[in-house]
Amino acid sequence: MKITQSTTASFQKGAARIDGTFSATQDHIDFEPFNKQVALGPYHLDRKEINKVEQTMGKGGGIIPTTTEAIRIVMNDDSSYEFILSDAQKWVTALNPEA
Repeated sequence: MKITQSTTASFQKGAARIDGTFSATQDHIDFEPFNKQVALGPYHLDRKEINKVEQTMGKGGGIIPTTTEAIRIVMNDDSSYEFILSDAQKWVTALNPEA
């Protein structure tokens, strides 16, 4: 599947954070961590299973807000994934399911 958009991003889960490549195709969103030894990723999200994408705060130590350049992807099963990346609002617009 052809990648339509890609950027460097950080996946954040609580206080844990890992850098990698965030990419989107017409059907999937993928996050591939640079460090393959850490148990955070890779993630392969089916775009048909996305409930919503919203802008959120990236947090230092999982607590202290450090940036508004972050998104939260909420899946239909209520699981969620948070990524810190540049141009967060652009990604929110591009990834939200059609209303």
